[in-house]
Amino acid sequence: MRKPLQAFTAILLLCGNITAKPPLDIRVVGTNWGEVNVSNIEAVLNSAAETLWQHAEPEALRPILVMRSKEGPIVLFKRGPRGEFFVKLNTSDRYWCQYAFQFAHEIGHILCRYKDGDSTNKWFEETLCETASLYALRSMAKTWKTSPPYQNWTSYSEHLNNYANDRIERFSLPDGTHLANYYAENARYFKNHAHDRNKNAAVAIKLLPIFEAYPEGWRALHYINESVWDEAQDFSTYLRNWYEHSPKDLKPFVEKLAEQFGIRAHIQTSSTAQASRS
Repeated sequence: MRKPLQAFTAILLLCGNITAKPPLDIRVVGTNWGEVNVSNIEAVLNSAAETLWQHAEPEALRPILVMRSKEGPIVLFKRGPRGEFFVKLNTSDRYWCQYAFQFAHEIGHILCRYKDGDSTNKWFEETLCETASLYALRSMAKTWKTSPPYQNWTSYSEHLNNYANDRIERFSLPDGTHLANYYAENARYFKNHAHDRNKNAAVAIKLLPIFEAYPEGWRALHYINESVWDEAQDFSTYLRNWYEHSPKDLKPFVEKLAEQFGIRAHIQTSSTAQASRS
């Protein structure tokens, strides 16, 4: 009997070393949401956020306070007295797809640990957040078929999927267009137009299959703004800095994304090359 007891004890000790991911604390505030129950809005927002959060770094986030505003959707640089995030959404009533789409975008910024600084490559963060919106909608569509927030919402999974696919159809680049060529043609424009939603969407659609195949990539967003400062840096340098700041297990993912733009994220130094030859 002693061996099974020892084995059980070892399992308990092993489990004790596992760091559980803290839950998200999403609070909808205000009463100007129209004909809708606030608890239902929170259910939708939690569902959208969880599709991304389950793959993210297990950092503890402050509460996310969500309010309705025509200035949204946006997550503010300003934080609350206890570090709370302020997210503004521009939707109302029971438009669940809009809630999910807008909120997943802002969660993308939170995962990127957005900060003020040079905006030369801000377009790429906006594009990743657009990718997050499409990813969340398609993930929710699958989950809600069998496990929606409320059992009578199962039929809504089709609407979530259609909402995402409609954007994909509207903004996809022409067949045969290579992302590297598209970026090269628009690189100068992107630097000065971070929020061109049509172009953000076009690039996001190209990146979406990569995130769907490698959802652990959402964890890589945690490291993307480590090197953002006041001085401008070109996109190649930005991606290489992201690569350098990422943990070893995430470097292949960052490299895969960089390759889509015709950029090598990993530049082999002479010392590295010498080591590989010896």
